[in-house]
Amino acid sequence: MKVTMKQRIAITTLAALAATTSSIWAVDANSVEYPDFDTLVVTGTRTEEPVSKVPANVSVVTGKELQDRHVTNMEEALRTVPGVYQQVSAPAGYESSNAIRINGSNNVQYLVDGLSMTMPNIGYFTPLQTFQNIGSIDRVEVLKGAASSLYGSNAVGGVINVITAKPQEGMKTKVRLMGGSYNQEQYGIANEGRQGNVYWRASYVKDHMGDFKDARGQRITQSNHSHTGSFMVGDEIDKNNDVRLAYDSYRANVTYADSMRNLNHIRNGHRKYDSFRAVWDNRINDNWKHSLHVGRNEYDTRDNDPTYGASALKVRGVQVGDQVTYTKGKHTAVGGFEWEQYKAMTVNNKKVTNMAYYIQDAYKIAPKWTLTPGLRLDHHSAFGTHTSPHMSVGYDVNDKTNVYVAYNRFFVAPSAYQLYAPFYGNANLKPEQGYEWSAGVHHSWNQSLSGTASVFARKTTDKIGYVAHPTAANPYAGAYENVNNEKAYGFSADLQKKMGADWATRIGYTYTNVKASAKSAANIDGYVPKHEIVTGVDYAHNKWDAHFDMRIAANRRGPVSANGPAFPRNSYAVANLSANYQANENVKIFGAVNNLFDTYYAEATNVSYGGTGDWWSMPGRNYRLGVELSF
Repeated sequence: MKVTMKQRIAITTLAALAATTSSIWAVDANSVEYPDFDTLVVTGTRTEEPVSKVPANVSVVTGKELQDRHVTNMEEALRTVPGVYQQVSAPAGYESSNAIRINGSNNVQYLVDGLSMTMPNIGYFTPLQTFQNIGSIDRVEVLKGAASSLYGSNAVGGVINVITAKPQEGMKTKVRLMGGSYNQEQYGIANEGRQGNVYWRASYVKDHMGDFKDARGQRITQSNHSHTGSFMVGDEIDKNNDVRLAYDSYRANVTYADSMRNLNHIRNGHRKYDSFRAVWDNRINDNWKHSLHVGRNEYDTRDNDPTYGASALKVRGVQVGDQVTYTKGKHTAVGGFEWEQYKAMTVNNKKVTNMAYYIQDAYKIAPKWTLTPGLRLDHHSAFGTHTSPHMSVGYDVNDKTNVYVAYNRFFVAPSAYQLYAPFYGNANLKPEQGYEWSAGVHHSWNQSLSGTASVFARKTTDKIGYVAHPTAANPYAGAYENVNNEKAYGFSADLQKKMGADWATRIGYTYTNVKASAKSAANIDGYVPKHEIVTGVDYAHNKWDAHFDMRIAANRRGPVSANGPAFPRNSYAVANLSANYQANENVKIFGAVNNLFDTYYAEATNVSYGGTGDWWSMPGRNYRLGVELSF
């Protein structure tokens, strides 16, 4: 690990402070805690409900779990969630071409506090790497499966909902300093608190990363100089009204290399991402409440390619919505509207607008039975009106077991980029439509052992995909087309076990099978692994806690071509290890080793076009070391 002199001085100073004050403060770390069977979640039904009663496959990761692992952005955070698969070319530079999939679909709705962050005008780009304010997170809820009746056309594979925490009474400030491999430096400061009804949070993170080496020692040119600022202020005006405003800003200058056979092809770019959110929660009476939200997101990327020249992509999205919740007796009903408009300034200023209305009622038809019908109506500016019905049935076998079956239809409008982009756009595209069946079980054996299992089957008509049409003049020519009717099905199971106060373990298995078609090989040309295991062991005792995480991808061969294997290996395992020492209530020292076993692997490939071995290899073993100072 290469650490600069200023990092050494700062870390040594803070470590000395910890050593000299540890006798003054006596602090014990908390025992290992996972979200339990009765953890309340909101993403499954848009109302608070124990995760064990939700008629869907929902995983929860707490903010503390992410902070203990010292992940630096949401892309890293989601690698601990079973069933969420990411395709990343490199840590920097490829943000708008990275992909995230759930249940084999890249149509995933990404929310922060219930507001959409997805940028559908860029082909459902999800700006995960721009969210670096990990310390603000209360929990991340991941719904795996179609949920278009509540969340719209993006939610075919599932929904990722980042829920931020409300500050507690008083005020605290946290300073964070981290250094690591590849000249990584991160400096952060955050202040949050509450005085009476008013609460706030403000933070700033400066992050730098330089060239990295893969597991075979090949140096890959890259750099990322980013600045992230976040601000939130809220006012609980009275017991019935809560208003909050939030703003996040991300700026970065990046340098990044091409794939392995063309590493001297270096690009430079600038990234700009801004998000504003406003929410008013109002409790009308014991039965009625509503939540009004307004949001505005803008993503602006500029790149300079020495071969192909300058390029730019700028998209702005505006959204307004209101949800009403009614609870009485056997009914818990939600209904509302959502208006969204996205403008692609770099695609001839094209706009797409969608107005949606939705309603759903969880009706307790018998003591152990819950029937939940729902309907969403979307009116799209380019594709007219479509309906997406939903129906689920839940049954409480006993106080430890719940089973469910659900049916969802979905409608996915082409993005402005897919319709109108120069060279690649196709104005004749039709919307994707389809349905999904799912069924599952939640079961708790006892207070220390619980698990879930689920299956799904999905059919999509007029699936949209990029189809290459290479020519002698342009070997990279192609366009978006309605390529096929796609069928997918899968199975997942998760277990978590607490072993006393100090130890806990968890494991999740996901099987995904996307059927081959005339224009696509199985599992999206082999990009989606057929089998995936996410497992981990956690330990906490007194002032120490440690966390071991491993993700195993199996049977992921990538696109087949005459140039040989698409990836270094079809199956691989990547493990991370992190540890924290709470010297006193003010000082924490932490370290992490990522890619512990120095696995050589890649998630993106160019072998079909560039030749043998032309993939984007991922970083080899790397280290992080840092200190957090709270006061």
